[in-house]
Amino acid sequence: VSTQSTGTARTRSMSTEKQLTWGKKLAHNEKKVRDKTVKVLRTWLGKQRDLSDLDVLKLWKGLFYCFWMSDKRPVQRELAQNIAGLIQSAHPECQACFVKGFFATMVREWGGIDRLRLDKFYMLVETFVVQCFELLAGTEWDEEVVEQFATDLQATVLAPNDNSAKGLTMFLIKKWLGKLSASGEEIPVDAVGKFVDPFFAILSKAADKHIVTLTSTHIFEGLLPTKMDQNQTPIVANIPEMMEELFSMASSRETRDSNRKVIYSLHRQYETCIKVLQQMEEEEGNDDENDDDHDEENVEVPEVEEDDDEEDFAQLAEDAGLDDLEEEEEEEEEEVVIQPKKKKSRVPAATTPKIAAKRKMKNRDSEARSTSKKKSRKARA
Repeated sequence: VSTQSTGTARTRSMSTEKQLTWGKKLAHNEKKVRDKTVKVLRTWLGKQRDLSDLDVLKLWKGLFYCFWMSDKRPVQRELAQNIAGLIQSAHPECQACFVKGFFATMVREWGGIDRLRLDKFYMLVETFVVQCFELLAGTEWDEEVVEQFATDLQATVLAPNDNSAKGLTMFLIKKWLGKLSASGEEIPVDAVGKFVDPFFAILSKAADKHIVTLTSTHIFEGLLPTKMDQNQTPIVANIPEMMEELFSMASSRETRDSNRKVIYSLHRQYETCIKVLQQMEEEEGNDDENDDDHDEENVEVPEVEEDDDEEDFAQLAEDAGLDDLEEEEEEEEEEVVIQPKKKKSRVPAATTPKIAAKRKMKNRDSEARSTSKKKSRKARA
């Protein structure tokens, strides 16, 4: 028993010494030492399966001051990428704990950050959130993993009644949907519902009016298809289900009275959105029916090829010695055209006899031609 207790004490002391070493090196004055420690920590995290919440918080405190010591924008950006990338390097069994430890550390230390360092910590939070969404996308938005992630956020940075890091909460609410849509993956509807759960809690229980207003504008109104940013990848949510949840939450006794007006307003917007979507579907259906009718009217009638009856008839006429049949038909047509209809002459009286004489001469010539053709046909026959 004494041997086992001694071994356990040594293990604990070694882990304590290791953690003290991590903390000293991560917050070292020299940039080279800090960068090398982050690289070693990446490899070490991949081998740790049983890190406790306290161990993770101690590591994140060292990483917090490691980022605190960084200067100049390019250096800060690179370090933010390296720190956020530790999520992917951590052992799968410790990734959820590691994410929760980051947000818990940010909430705890946020009040001590001066205004000159706020911008770079905003950049760190934004980079870390992007890495979280990439990690979730790698799991194909597994419902259990997404639910655990949302629960950890609700317990830390999105806690409804905790205003210790109000600026961080407001920043996260503004960036949430934009970074989620920028993940480039089609998010299942059920996963979107899990992501929205912490914001329902804020609408129901948060006492800060600014946070409630931001949540209404940037989260719930941002999920409406009629108000969604066209430049972003659309996030498809279950609008009818969310509308019912808003109505039940607005009428619940647990909801703060000061928040009911905002919730009822959101409910009306969701109801209007559903009506607009239904009208659009009906119009699209009518357009499809009109297109079908238009296609039926514009059915092309196949062209009928001309028969060769005329050619056959001409061949038969030639065989029978009736070559001049077509000429006679043409002459008859000419005669019909030449003979004028009886109309009141508008020609002056002095020219009328000349015109009549010309017409008699033409008629005589046409009769002579016809008689000669008939004689030639009889001779051939």
